[in-house]
Amino acid sequence: MEMREIIVVGAGPAGCAAAYDLAAAGRNVLLLDKAEFPRMKPCAGALTTKTIDALPFDVTPVVRRMCSEMRLSLGALSRTLGNTLPIAAMTVRAEFDRLFLQQCIGWGAEFKSNHRLIGLGRDADGWIVTTHRGTFRSRFLIGADGANSQVRKLLMPGHPLAMGLALETCISNHDWPDTAMEFDFGAVNRGYGWIFPKDDHFNVGLYSLNPTIPHAGPKLAEFVKSKTGREISGQIHGHKIPHNGRRMHQPWKDACLIGDAAGMIDPFLGEGIYHAIRSGQLAARAILDAGSRREVDFAAAMKEITLDLASYDSETRRFYSDIRRGYRRVAKTPLGGLLVKGFTMGWTVRQIKRKIFVLPLLQSQRKKERCSSA
Repeated sequence: MEMREIIVVGAGPAGCAAAYDLAAAGRNVLLLDKAEFPRMKPCAGALTTKTIDALPFDVTPVVRRMCSEMRLSLGALSRTLGNTLPIAAMTVRAEFDRLFLQQCIGWGAEFKSNHRLIGLGRDADGWIVTTHRGTFRSRFLIGADGANSQVRKLLMPGHPLAMGLALETCISNHDWPDTAMEFDFGAVNRGYGWIFPKDDHFNVGLYSLNPTIPHAGPKLAEFVKSKTGREISGQIHGHKIPHNGRRMHQPWKDACLIGDAAGMIDPFLGEGIYHAIRSGQLAARAILDAGSRREVDFAAAMKEITLDLASYDSETRRFYSDIRRGYRRVAKTPLGGLLVKGFTMGWTVRQIKRKIFVLPLLQSQRKKERCSSA
């Protein structure tokens, strides 16, 4: 049985964020994933400014386009916000994930692909992690294996997570002049349709807080046709969006769930990469701060995330309780401009709400210059 200090299950953004910081600090960390990399990952691939600021490396090599305009639509209503500073960097998730994994390995993290988790055990010496190709032992365990987390199922059988749904496809953007990222809140119930432009294609999809989207395939085809005048010719991918993780009680002192595995997703837009990265970094920091101790207060370490998600939850309920009023509040008042200004500064919704009255007085500027001209 191979011994490691920390085992991270899942090599997406959450797992890589934890493994990167642990390996960079000289700790012995094993990163396991069921897939071979690079692998296809259904995701719209937008990295928000706050995500870029949180990353410890330059993502320019995988940026397909920088978007500085955000269009908000509801039926015939539409407003485009922003025009100069970047709001999000458009990537392809398989490329971004591969870059992140390469960074982890470069700092000394050990990576084993094609290791499907089949069992977890625990004794006085720590965790016993069994895959279909081997068994490993560790002091700490981090579950970062996504919305369908096997770690969560083994540690917390029957624990419910609220699941939304996203459906997406890619369309060639040949002769497509529009560079704004669009959110159309009239496309589906309790959600939106999106169009994210990239260099050679645009990613288009539907997101709903509900676990299902009735007639999802035809509805996506109708959305694509109405927005672009084109037919879907490529594959359609669907994926679950777990979004009530702030209510999850994690009782362990030597294990934690992070990212999608813990439902750490912004329910309003379904964006999960930022909280995946931050939760991985916070889990790593908690382990590093523990020193030689074998117990860590992961719940306290994740307070930043749970407070953020509480803000997103309250704004989501407010918006969808009366979507027309919610849309007017965001798109037709100065609030929309302030939100976009906060996003360009790399702030979360919680930070924007706390500083909303001073935000008009602040200069819009990037915390970091990387990717600002990509």
